[in-house]
Order: sequence, then structure tokens, then C-alpha cells
Amino acid sequence: MIQLIRNNLYKLEIPLPRNPLKSINTYVMTSEDRNLIIDTGFNMPECFEALMIGINELELDMTRTDVLATHFHADHTGLISQIISDTSRVYMSRIDMSIFNSAVSDSDAYWHFDEKKYAEEGYPKEELEKTRIFNPARKLISDSLLPIIPLDDGSKITCGNMCWDVILTPGHTPGHICLYESQYKIIITGDHLLFDITPNITWWKEMDNSLNSYLASLNKVSELDVCMVLTSHRSNNGSFKERILELHQHHADRLNDVLNIVHKNPHISGYDIASKMTWSIRVKDWGDFPPGQRWFAVGEAIAHIDYLVLSDKLRRHYSNGVNSYTCL
Repeated sequence: MIQLIRNNLYKLEIPLPRNPLKSINTYVMTSEDRNLIIDTGFNMPECFEALMIGINELELDMTRTDVLATHFHADHTGLISQIISDTSRVYMSRIDMSIFNSAVSDSDAYWHFDEKKYAEEGYPKEELEKTRIFNPARKLISDSLLPIIPLDDGSKITCGNMCWDVILTPGHTPGHICLYESQYKIIITGDHLLFDITPNITWWKEMDNSLNSYLASLNKVSELDVCMVLTSHRSNNGSFKERILELHQHHADRLNDVLNIVHKNPHISGYDIASKMTWSIRVKDWGDFPPGQRWFAVGEAIAHIDYLVLSDKLRRHYSNGVNSYTCL
């Protein structure tokens, strides 16, 4: 379904089958010169069909249509290679472009590093093998490299009478970007800020403290004069500044949750910390978590653990190939 947001700015809702995110909001800008598509959906037939329906209904000429990804995740980049033409320009942050190229060109090597880290946090080998099979971040990404034009903090993207400032907002990914249009006071937040769900903040080898980076990025955009928020998932209904405060509180609560778990269970592994944390997912217990969701949960737990270790609230111990934690 196509929703007109304002003149020459549209939203397409692309389904994400068998995924708790349910759908992604793809934004399209049109002009007499060039068009711009922002984020695409997974590399899977259902997403491709829905996106092409929108492209055809808007009568987009792909020879003069460009694509921008707010970050490199598969639900945002999966279909780019299938819809671009030889004259399309593809934009992504310089940081996420590098990660995307690594993930696509040598997937096994890229994921091996992450799997080694998760194993050090106590992730069982048999569970890692299940994740290797079912993780959508690994299986539904683009099937080829892209001719990406790198964007940096402060870059500008123009489409018609709209000029968007590129704002680097590391946290959800190391090179996540938001787009801000100061004349119309619109921000496209990608997965940096969502209203109905909280963005996943996980461990990244490219960042020393991904949670701290995320909280700083929230503060970075909090000073913007915003009248309209366009998120990548679910609804766009809510107060921008109030949601920023809610997200800060969410992570403060999660940090306290981790501290309480470690206090009660000294020398506990990161994986076991995650198993005892409070998660908003409709399952009976940790054992019922789908493999992909368990991977994301452990990654988020590690991000919070890292923050507490670097804040001198927790101490990390390494023995027999596994990390464990105690309170300071």
C-alpha cells in the first residue's frame, strides 16, 4: 500500500515474512529529475514482489532512480541489487559500506569472527550452528556487491525541492545514518529511533562501546527541530523528544537488570546473563526463543555488559575460553 506523506514523498510498507519486525517502511521521493528509494526489504521473493508493485504504481523510471540505505542490515539492503539500473546511484555510509562489502564478499569469514566472540560469551556450539542456518541477517542480505557512493556525517542528499542532511548515528550499526530535512523539519530515522519497538543495540567489533555510541547518537539528534518522524518499522506516531527519553530509560533499566543478575549470579557468562534478562517476546521461556532472536538477545546483552565493564561496574574474567562476570 502506498501512503502519500507530502508532495513527492511516499511510504511503501514492505512485508518481512516470518520475521518479528513484520514489515519495513520504504520511503520514496520523486522529482522531475531523479527519484530516491530509501531502504528496500529482505532479499526474498515476497519483499521483491511488494516493492515492485510500489515501484510500478508510482511509475518510477529506474534508469533515473537512486537508492539509499540507512544502514547495511539485510532488511534495508537486500533488494538493492535487484532493482537498480546501470544508471542508478547507491548510497550508504562509508562505515557501513565497508561492513556490507565484507559481509557480502566473504560471508563465512565475516560471521566467523562474530561466532568466535559469541562462543567466548558462553553461546553453546549447537545453538551457534542453528543460528548459522536461520539468521536472516546472514541469509537474506544482498546476493552481490553494489556500486556504493559513500556518505559521511554532514553529506547532503537532494531530491526535488528537498535537501537532506546526512547525520551519522552509530549504535544500531557502526555506520547508521539518519536524514534530516531542515526546511520541512522531517527526520528519517532508519532503525535509530522506533516508536513501537526498541532498536536492537548489539556488540560490534567495529565499536568499543556500541551502547554508549547509541546513547550519544540519541543525544546528537535530540536537539533537532522535528515536526515529522519517519521510522523504518511500525508506526510513526509519537513524540520525537519523548521517545528519546524513553529509549534512554529503557537502556538504564536494562543495565540495572544486568547488574542485578550478575550480583545474584557471580561468575556468570554473557549467554547466561541474556537468558535471565527481561525480553519483550511472546515465548514461554529462554528455551523457546527462535535461534535468530536468541542471537540478537545475546548480542544486546553483550553490548550492555561491555558498557558496564567500561564503566567499572562489572569485571570480566576469562577462563577456559569463556568470559564470566562479577560486580565491582
